[in-house]
Amino acid sequence: PVQIKISRFLLGGRTLVLGAVRDVSDRINVEVALQASGERMELLAANVAEMLAVLDLNGRYTYVSPASVSVGGQSPSDLLGHLAQEFVHPDDWGSVQSGMHEALGQHGRCARTYRRKQSDGTYRWVETSMRPVMGKDGQPLELVISVRDISDRIRQGQQDVLRSQFFEQLVRRNRLDDILRLLVAFVECAHDGLMCMILLVEEGRAHPNLITSAQLPDSFRSVIETAWQDKTLGAISSSEFLQERNLVEDIDALPVQSVIRLACQQAGFRACWSEPIRGEGGVILGSISAYRTFCSQAGMEDIRTLEAAAEMASVAILRKRSDDELQLALSVYNVSKEGIMVTGPDNSIVQVNPSFTTITGYEIQDVLGKNPRILSSGRNTRAVYQDMWKSLSTKNHWQGEVLNRRKNGQEYNEWLTISVIRGPDGSAQRYVGMFADITEWKNAQDVIVRQANFDTLTGLPNRRLFRDRLEHEMKKMDRDRGQLALMFIDLDHFKEVNDTLGHDAGDQLLVEASKRMGSCVRASDTVARLGGDEFAVILAGVPNAQLAERVASEIIAMLEEPFHVKSEAAHVSASVGITFYPNDAEDAESLMKNADQAMYAAKSQGRDRFSWFTDSMQKEAEERLMLANDLREALAVGGLKVYYQPIVDLRTGRVVKAEALIRWHHPTLGEISPPRFIPIAEETGQINILGSWIFRQSAILAKKWVDWAHAQGDEELAKIIRISVNKSPKQFHAHTTFNNWVDILKEIDLHPSHMVIEITENLFLGDHVDIAQKLQRFRDVGMALSLDDFGTGYSSLGYLKKYEVDYLKMDQSFVRGMLDQASDRAIAEAILAMASRLGLDVVAEGIEHPEQRDFLAKAGCRYGQGFLFWKAMPEEEFLALVTNSMAPV
Repeated sequence: PVQIKISRFLLGGRTLVLGAVRDVSDRINVEVALQASGERMELLAANVAEMLAVLDLNGRYTYVSPASVSVGGQSPSDLLGHLAQEFVHPDDWGSVQSGMHEALGQHGRCARTYRRKQSDGTYRWVETSMRPVMGKDGQPLELVISVRDISDRIRQGQQDVLRSQFFEQLVRRNRLDDILRLLVAFVECAHDGLMCMILLVEEGRAHPNLITSAQLPDSFRSVIETAWQDKTLGAISSSEFLQERNLVEDIDALPVQSVIRLACQQAGFRACWSEPIRGEGGVILGSISAYRTFCSQAGMEDIRTLEAAAEMASVAILRKRSDDELQLALSVYNVSKEGIMVTGPDNSIVQVNPSFTTITGYEIQDVLGKNPRILSSGRNTRAVYQDMWKSLSTKNHWQGEVLNRRKNGQEYNEWLTISVIRGPDGSAQRYVGMFADITEWKNAQDVIVRQANFDTLTGLPNRRLFRDRLEHEMKKMDRDRGQLALMFIDLDHFKEVNDTLGHDAGDQLLVEASKRMGSCVRASDTVARLGGDEFAVILAGVPNAQLAERVASEIIAMLEEPFHVKSEAAHVSASVGITFYPNDAEDAESLMKNADQAMYAAKSQGRDRFSWFTDSMQKEAEERLMLANDLREALAVGGLKVYYQPIVDLRTGRVVKAEALIRWHHPTLGEISPPRFIPIAEETGQINILGSWIFRQSAILAKKWVDWAHAQGDEELAKIIRISVNKSPKQFHAHTTFNNWVDILKEIDLHPSHMVIEITENLFLGDHVDIAQKLQRFRDVGMALSLDDFGTGYSSLGYLKKYEVDYLKMDQSFVRGMLDQASDRAIAEAILAMASRLGLDVVAEGIEHPEQRDFLAKAGCRYGQGFLFWKAMPEEEFLALVTNSMAPV
């Protein structure tokens, strides 16, 4: 096989044709071999139980094995092209992401345990292993992962403990209701959000005995009791009426209405699984039911769980009803999944059940007559055994966790319950020990606890553990009459490191920074990562402010030293806020607020320094709180007004657009500028209500203006009228804004093309992958997008390339200096030239002199606004202007 390439050239008026022939047989042979190899890999992946997948460097699925259906319920086509983050529980994404960074950064294998989203919206625990695929240049090309479902293992551990407690209470002859409540918890372990109810049928009782989940509404319980009396437990009914298992996947889809079905709907239940509890001869003793708040089909494991719970409930009920307690105990003894060991008064083993052998590996002949210490690992403390024998002698009962060893030498964690059987004279006749192997469950719990309390990247305590330690140290200071210092630390310029060197480098810097901070404090102190690039330090038992000042200075000096990441030197600094307990605050919440205020004061003073909390900071915080409350009242009683600044077409001088601006006249403080109260609205969440109100007022004005233009027969003006509404980044991230605004336009019958959404580059800061999609939704319905303060941010050109906008607003700082400063003039001309090439219109802000207007018009600027034309004005004045004074300016 050969490859032929033909090219044509013009030379001296003549056409020349050049052909090149290359032997490609080797390449074809390689491609055939690669195809065969790929087919083998596909066959291998199709027969592996674990889900195998490949992620690109952005975390997006590029290959998924067929086993994805068994792991999460999603087919490969459901996952391909999607980000892995979409299928990870939000609380676990930080751990998974750090694992990906670790695998890619260290070019090695990394494992993580997390909750993975299923196709039905629920989550299951999985264990994933990640390993990079390296290119010839030594750089990672993609990430290969395997995913294994371990939810059953974790839940099985929980169920094993509950099952062990069940049999323990059974042997101790506890109340039946208490025993059955363990079975309710046993069933609910099968799934998050599952709610269980046991209904017992007892002769001679007018009311059923209901054992219910704590989450089950009381109103639902009342309906069950009433329906029992009225014999109307039909339609999704209890299994004791149907005499068989009843699995309802969708309650709403049932063809028959009933009181119980209506109660389920009112309680929010969509699925119900019910299993009859049978006694000897198949006699119905009651039923055990599980409810879910969404449609759900019971799987085989769910059915087995119900069956097991029903069987154990049957055993418990029959134990209470049976006179032959010894025979029943023997039955439990033999069928129990828990290991059971019986010893004599001299503590020598006299009997074990089959599960004892399964768990320990010892056959009955290996242990008869021997002391149970043959199982000991030697790692349990003396205090454990002292407590055990003390409890057995005084309470006839002991339970706890011990570490034992199997016959093969392997250690395992055991949940052990021991009960004493005494003779008529009170002497111990037998000791009955029941135990479950909880090793895997305990290991999984350790992982979960660590992920819940420690930062996965740095290993430092996270915000939750930090808060616990802070409150603990505060109580200790109260007891010892001491004081502690709390520091909040924020890394200055960290975002620039992420933007220039990448998130891997940023993570590496955070790890190194945490180590440096740790080297500056005592072993008894706490360094925690609160999130992002924010850290906290608790200095307990500080004798004076000088010690805190010295530690803060050392931390600042250590963080000023260059960080060597990715073979480059990265530089950051630190802003530190310091506050003291009990001098500055009486509770943890106030103390943290003080430290945060002091840290921001350090930033405002120039960064790379520390600042003490002061009374003035507290007063400023109180003033902000007062303004927040007053702003809320102003929104409720109409104390705010929307002003409109005209935007002029520089070619004709006509007002064709306007920018909506909010104004607040405080009843006692007078005019309050937007830069003062808008940040407060953003922090308190009032920005969403405020923004929608401004949008509604602006849309109503636009509707009046457009209707006037139509009435005048000026269809050209009617088409180009636009009102710009500023949209805060905080407001933009609200999920309801888009639908809200579209509904407003429909309500007043205004076409979306008359509205412009004005945004700033701050919207793009941070890792918000859905920003482009949200922007596109506004453009799809016809609204235009305007980028405000263009040219003053960090990456304006990058944003233009990534996000589609319709207008650029040239910042007034360039307009103000363009006539006197060559640099501003050059920037203005460059912005206009670039916008022209990109097909964007430019609105110049801050035009105050005719010379500025003339220069901009000549340079190709389409629109302008500023005091040369008009200041912002109320709606009435603006309508009077545009309807009576439309002559060119």
